[in-house]
Amino acid sequence: MQHHRPLRFAPFSALFSLRKLIVSAVVVALAAPLAAAILTVDNKPGSVAMYSNLQAAYDAAAQDDTIVLAASPNSYGTIDVYKRLHFRGPGYFLSENGVLGTELAGNTANVIINFSSNNDIGTSTGSTVAELTVGIYIGGSSFIGVSIDKCWVQGATSYGSLSIRRSYITSTVNAAAGSVTIRDSISLGSISLPYGVTSGSIGTIDRCVLFGLSGDRVGNTVTNSIIVNDNLSAATFASNYRNSISHCMAVGGSFLPVGNNNINGANLQDVFLAAGSDDARWQLKPASPARGA
Repeated sequence: MQHHRPLRFAPFSALFSLRKLIVSAVVVALAAPLAAAILTVDNKPGSVAMYSNLQAAYDAAAQDDTIVLAASPNSYGTIDVYKRLHFRGPGYFLSENGVLGTELAGNTANVIINFSSNNDIGTSTGSTVAELTVGIYIGGSSFIGVSIDKCWVQGATSYGSLSIRRSYITSTVNAAAGSVTIRDSISLGSISLPYGVTSGSIGTIDRCVLFGLSGDRVGNTVTNSIIVNDNLSAATFASNYRNSISHCMAVGGSFLPVGNNNINGANLQDVFLAAGSDDARWQLKPASPARGA
């Protein structure tokens, strides 16, 4: 089925009866920037979305458009992005959190997005992704900046600038270069921060639950976070992070550097609810030692 690009309307100023003013108003309206469009995609049979194929929606999208993906039991595949777009989904863990109808519609919308830039095609810098189950790759340019919010992140590799907020991370986030900021997130995978001062890059982690930090990452900062059963010793943390890790709690060991308001030796069963959906189990208990720490 052929799909037509949604109409875009620019607001017109009030038109007056005088012909000269009418012509002027029309000229101004035609010169005004076009409003961004919303394109819907659903790859389930019989859907009423504008597109059943993500690539077709991408091809039709213009700079700053929003592509909305419906929940589906089928992956939307992989898409290469060379323009600034905004991807939105239905959320994740829908059935676990009591959302009706997800048995047939799917528990999330799954996609792999490769953000890149090309002088002949365009750049994806400034793109955003929210409420999707997603794998992310940001190509080899420090000028590419992408923001991820409220996603289930199943792996990310970045050579640009990556921001992850309010997300559930279950595979490695590798900030190979550039900068990475992770806030208010749960990471069950390893976080590999950039080489900090060594390469002029920087990594920032704040208010997270972490299950691993890797390598020599002097110059990055880790604050207000809970680190569970990390395989690094206190000596390694002290050497790698020096004074850049502060106001953090170690669960299942005593591996954080002493001082800087760090707390060692907390027990897992005392800190988290450890019950409910995959993400809810990491909520703090009412009497958790992490509250107010």
